Amino acid sequence: MRNPRDGVAGLDAYKIEGPFAYPNLMTGRVTEASAFGGGQLTLKPSSKEPVSRDFKLADFGRTILGFSMDTNDFFHFANLRTYFPQLASASQFVTSDTYLGGVTVSVRGLPDDLDNLTARQKLDITHYVLHQIESGVKRESVEYIGTKDFKPYPIKDRFTDKVLKLRIEGETGLSWTESNVPGLDQIDLSGKDWHAYDDSFGTDQEKHFIKYMHDQEARLRDVFDDFYLLRNEKAVKLYDFDTGRAFEPDFVLFLRKKGEDASTILQLFIEPKGDHLRPQDDWKQDFLAQVKAKARLEMVFQGRDYTVLGLPFFNDTGQTNIDFKSAFETEALDA
Repeated sequence: MRNPRDGVAGLDAYKIEGPFAYPNLMTGRVTEASAFGGGQLTLKPSSKEPVSRDFKLADFGRTILGFSMDTNDFFHFANLRTYFPQLASASQFVTSDTYLGGVTVSVRGLPDDLDNLTARQKLDITHYVLHQIESGVKRESVEYIGTKDFKPYPIKDRFTDKVLKLRIEGETGLSWTESNVPGLDQIDLSGKDWHAYDDSFGTDQEKHFIKYMHDQEARLRDVFDDFYLLRNEKAVKLYDFDTGRAFEPDFVLFLRKKGEDASTILQLFIEPKGDHLRPQDDWKQDFLAQVKAKARLEMVFQGRDYTVLGLPFFNDTGQTNIDFKSAFETEALDA
């Protein structure tokens, strides 16, 4: 869903903080021309050292700020409202301390020049600061966020037959029986009714996870009447609640047990992950940890207690393996 930006009430929502550092003023030396020297110029250095001084952008005056904003479409009021929905007017953007009224800029130059900034210099400084603000807002802006509403769809409409393009090199180019993962040759995957496919061309960690599911089969059957593991090939896409970033968990596990009054169905999103991918993908695990608490489910069927949740990353070794097994015990085997 499109981000309504309801909580945005000023520049700090986009991590815009001052003071901005303006490059040196183009001053510090004066030129002298001889009236009889053919116009030849000589440079005379100033005897004073340049210093830095902070200015409030609003002190340059509304005329300067207004003109600079008018020359940049980003700062036209209609566009500003898309990023700052609580903004009441262009005047508020110029004067309020939460917007330009609170912005400072550090300018380096000679003391005399800083004491007597020209209108041109003030305009150049304002152009520079507004450009920095525009870049910062665009960089930090989140256009879409993930909805917390989960709607039911028939599995047959989502998980359909697909032709997959596989890399020949590496584990993903190997079938279940060809895999380099130890012990897979002793498991007839095509004979497992809980595995939705006859084969697996996944990564080594994905195959390790399927092997783990095989090892848990007896315990799962003690708790549930049915369970099915589906490889997610672009069938289900999740969107991070806070940033709207999308990803497709590798597996969806369905667990069902009958009760006297209602059936209990658990839908688990599971992502096997190699350790080398953890730093860039940890946000996915953080999101999966929020699903159970934040998901809002539409009524699926009368007489069914339905829960969706995500588990920590799966890996066959290390702390990741320990964390996953602990969560699987709590959320599935002890359900």
